[in-house]
Amino acid sequence: MTSRSSIIGKATAALFLLMLFSSGCIWMGTVIGMVVRSPDAVMGVGFILMVPLATARWAGEEALPRSAPLGYFGASAGAAAALSAAAQAPALVAAVVSRGGRPDLADRWLPRVTVPTLFIVGENDRDVLHLNEQAAAHMEAPRSLLVIPGASHLFEEPGTLREVARLAVTWFTERFSEATRRASTRIIDGPRRWH
Repeated sequence: MTSRSSIIGKATAALFLLMLFSSGCIWMGTVIGMVVRSPDAVMGVGFILMVPLATARWAGEEALPRSAPLGYFGASAGAAAALSAAAQAPALVAAVVSRGGRPDLADRWLPRVTVPTLFIVGENDRDVLHLNEQAAAHMEAPRSLLVIPGASHLFEEPGTLREVARLAVTWFTERFSEATRRASTRIIDGPRRWH
């Protein structure tokens, strides 16, 4: 039998995914989680960090209109993948959101991240909060660290995942709007010639 809280949790997660996907973002948590948990996986972190790059390139070439901005949403180790991909190919992505992320797994890439990054951490997830504070301090990119009161690492407490979704969608919406404005300005201005 399914408990009421389990049903509410699944409905909240579904709403969360719908909000993220409708805002034009790639959610790395699920993809990375599948790779890491696979019992026959012999792939290292290097492979995991390639997933968002390959996904963004595919989305940019095959799935999205050329002018559509793209964002990375990474949870736990997926945040490290999202941050490293954003550092390696900033032209492919307009913004990053890290939810309860492990940015320390991408520490060598952090100073190279240039896209706006939002770190969302649960108040009760003290170790990960500290890791995110350190990561934000090592970045030059526009960034923000938001702490969700009463939330643990997985944001299982009532209303906390919904708040993560609201914050992430707001972040992406604002950053995508900025990216679209910049892109349309470049199109209107046309190519520049230097003499």
